[in-house]
Amino acid sequence: MSPDGHTTDAMLLVQVHDKGDINEIFLLPLSPLASNVSYRLVGINTKTPAQTFAQVACVSFSHGTHITLACSEQRHNDGLNVGYHILTPDDGPQVVKWIGQNTLRAIGNFAPIAPKLSH
Repeated sequence: MSPDGHTTDAMLLVQVHDKGDINEIFLLPLSPLASNVSYRLVGINTKTPAQTFAQVACVSFSHGTHITLACSEQRHNDGLNVGYHILTPDDGPQVVKWIGQNTLRAIGNFAPIAPKLSH
């Protein structure tokens, strides 16, 4: 929760060693965070964390990815709309609930791959 009372959902991901000791902790915001704002943790869901993570773990596709609709028709992901039923590999047909996009700088992990060509 921000100082003005606005709440933001986020996932706290904890990476552990083989012995169960905490190695690293990551924050995965589920909506944009503002810079220079102090947020406060106001609640934790420990009952369904695996289910919640599965719902957001693979929600992004590159422009032009083919998605199979529940009726077996294939469309580019930019041709989908909220309310469409798409096939998922683990939960069968699911309703598209949200569509968004994000543009990132092409640096670090998001840098383009330049294949090395041999002559």
